[in-house]
Amino acid sequence: QIVTRHDQLIWVAHDITHFANKNAAIAEVQAADRVQAFDLTQPQLLRVHLIKQTDELFTVLLHAHHIIIDGWSIPLLLK
Repeated sequence: QIVTRHDQLIWVAHDITHFANKNAAIAEVQAADRVQAFDLTQPQLLRVHLIKQTDELFTVLLHAHHIIIDGWSIPLLLK
């Protein structure tokens, strides 16, 4: 296992405040991210999408390769 010390978390912000169907817009972000393969030779095995639905409502999508996060570790990550 190689742990890099100086990598930064890459995240993408999406503003869907102007979309009438917010669930469909979120589903589009999910679908687009799902088709992006992880490159196991690169350190970025976690992708984060921050979706602004309104000024007070945000959704966070985490997409991680199963090699770094499993069912046991997800609750620890979300604490």
